[in-house]
Amino acid sequence: MQVMHGVTPPPKMVDRRRPLISTGAAATVAGCHPTTILRAMERGELEAVRLGRRGDHRVFVDALDRWMHPVGSEDSA
Repeated sequence: MQVMHGVTPPPKMVDRRRPLISTGAAATVAGCHPTTILRAMERGELEAVRLGRRGDHRVFVDALDRWMHPVGSEDSA
């Protein structure tokens, strides 16, 4: 089984206080290609989970926001 850095193994139940979105939706929000989202997940820069039989990825919305606006960047001012 291949494990991607930054992608947590599928939990029995995902914390519903942390909303999730698909990688495609995350790419739309971030204004980038879905492959960019997947690569950020592989590098451990973007926290996500794998769900379901097919292993679809879901990105935590708060993690996407932190990835798009890292502390200390010009955008975070």
